[in-house]
Amino acid sequence: MKHPLEGKTPHKNAIKGEREVYYEGKWDKATIYDMDRLRPGNEVSGMAVIEAPATTFFIPPGRHVRVDEWLLLWLT
Repeated sequence: MKHPLEGKTPHKNAIKGEREVYYEGKWDKATIYDMDRLRPGNEVSGMAVIEAPATTFFIPPGRHVRVDEWLLLWLT
């Protein structure tokens, strides 16, 4: 089902917090998002992790994810 776009900034309830992640030989902080709370049109920049019950999606620094109107994640 196609959904209307709601804006680029995720609502604060989509953010679960921060935690250290190991990437390219060092530990660094990443923002953790709840995939089910991201809305169409939302954008997330790395370093971040998007969590869902069946998967975890890592966004490295310098990369970007956009949620489209079909709730698909596009990594650029």
